[in-house]
Amino acid sequence: MRDAGVPAEVHVLILDGLENLTLGAALTQAVKPADIRNRISPHVDAEEEPALASAVKANEWRTGEKLFAESIRSFRGAVQR
Repeated sequence: MRDAGVPAEVHVLILDGLENLTLGAALTQAVKPADIRNRISPHVDAEEEPALASAVKANEWRTGEKLFAESIRSFRGAVQR
C-alpha cells in the first residue's frame, strides 16, 4: 500500500475493514439456503419496504459476488480520501 501512495495511518484501517467485510460476507452467505444464496435481499417485501424494494430493483450488481466486489471498492475509495 505504501508503494501505491496510501498513507501509513490508514493501512490498519483498510486491512481490518477488509477482513471484517470479507468475514461478514462469508458468514452471511454460509447461513443462507443454497437456493437464495446469490440473490440480493431475497426477503424484501415491496409493500412493507417500498424504498428498499425499489433500491434492490435498481441495483446494477446482479449477484452477491458482484455486489460484494463493488462494496469493497467503495470501502477502499472512501478510506483513501
